Amino acid sequence: MGTGLELALNGVVTGAAFALIAVGFAVVFGTCHLYDMGFAASLTAGAYAAYAVQRATGGEWLIALPVAIAGAAAVSALGYAILYRPLLERNAAHLVVIGTSIGYLVLVTHVIQFVFGSDVKPVLGASWMAGSVAIGDFLVRRVYLVGIAQLILILGLLYLLLRKTRVGRELRAVASNAELAASIGVDVPRTQLVAFALAGAISAPAALLLAVDRGANPTFGLNPFLIASLAVIVGGLGSPLGAAAGALALAVAQSVAVGWLPSEWQTAIAFGIAIAVLLVRPTGLTGQRLWKLEA
Repeated sequence: MGTGLELALNGVVTGAAFALIAVGFAVVFGTCHLYDMGFAASLTAGAYAAYAVQRATGGEWLIALPVAIAGAAAVSALGYAILYRPLLERNAAHLVVIGTSIGYLVLVTHVIQFVFGSDVKPVLGASWMAGSVAIGDFLVRRVYLVGIAQLILILGLLYLLLRKTRVGRELRAVASNAELAASIGVDVPRTQLVAFALAGAISAPAALLLAVDRGANPTFGLNPFLIASLAVIVGGLGSPLGAAAGALALAVAQSVAVGWLPSEWQTAIAFGIAIAVLLVRPTGLTGQRLWKLEA
């Protein structure tokens, strides 16, 4: 198998986790039209919740996973409830809301650092995640295959939620036009709170896999958030499916480029690709919201 193809496949399997985080961020942005820097804090909180429960139970991954989901969802929803909702109800300027989200990120980061320290904490995966699987001539780590399976499963569940449930219809209505949704009886603040909690829950499994691979520190969530937010912009603002596609595209491009450039260039490559895509297609790859498509 050629080196270029190997690098591209590596980008796909490693990009699945970032794709899932991008989907979570797209849910918040699509519903609330808010660039939430505090979303990075929910990723970190989920990873540390998993670490804490593993330390208490002796490393059970299946117990850590739901705790990570609950922790990330709680931190994400808390940020909306105590900070963003009051600002949105007062029609605060977008820069004010973004600045507040940065403050929330810094606050959560320092609380985590105070409680757990600043060193990297190991997060353990299940025993069956260890090792690699041969796909042709290409070895793929099992933990990355879990990431691909998670992405496919959660995208499917999210589609069913948006299409087949009342909560999903309300999320789509608020994303389309919050004022009109309110006029027909939709509780907009409650729906936006659900969006924040859902975003944290969607992203937590991917954050946990990244923590298994890299360990967790107080700024753990920042880099995945930056890549995810770029993916949302590249894929098309407000489109969960486009966000996933954008994350995979960025991951593949980064992986291939690093075959010829130093690894330190990865972040610069991601930003460069995002700029290039937006210059050619300002609406991103999809240019429309997933929840505006007909079923």
